Amino acid sequence: MIAVESLSAERGGTRVLSDVSLAVAAGEVAVVVGPSGGGKSTLLRCLCGLDPFSTGAVAIAGHRMTAGPQPAPLLERIRRDVGLVFQQFHLFPHLTAIDNVMLAPRVVLGLRAETARTRATHLLERVGLARFATAWPALRERLLGESGAAAS
Repeated sequence: MIAVESLSAERGGTRVLSDVSLAVAAGEVAVVVGPSGGGKSTLLRCLCGLDPFSTGAVAIAGHRMTAGPQPAPLLERIRRDVGLVFQQFHLFPHLTAIDNVMLAPRVVLGLRAETARTRATHLLERVGLARFATAWPALRERLLGESGAAAS
């Protein structure tokens, strides 16, 4: 569940979010739409503790943040439970798609490879990307070409 109460945030001295409130129930799908510079990314960054906010509160995945800097232990717990895919996501070029998805659960949560692979497979299926599990990021394909040999 996500609940945002009267959230306001600034970036570079400019107010980007002003008194934003919303609620998203567990299992519900929500979309944030708006013009470039409208505060969409700032809102998402506030939800996972990447950006501080000046007023309001956020409750997410059983955690609660209030305005101002957050304690490091709280941020660590939130980042274990909340994921965010950035608009300009960057995959590790030396890992396949499934290995990229498996990496954080293995490193952060200490999951065994088999458990992480099962979870990663489920997540890729859930978002319709299972067919790309063994695909390499585009950068690798451009560098190596179709055959896997280094391009000249």
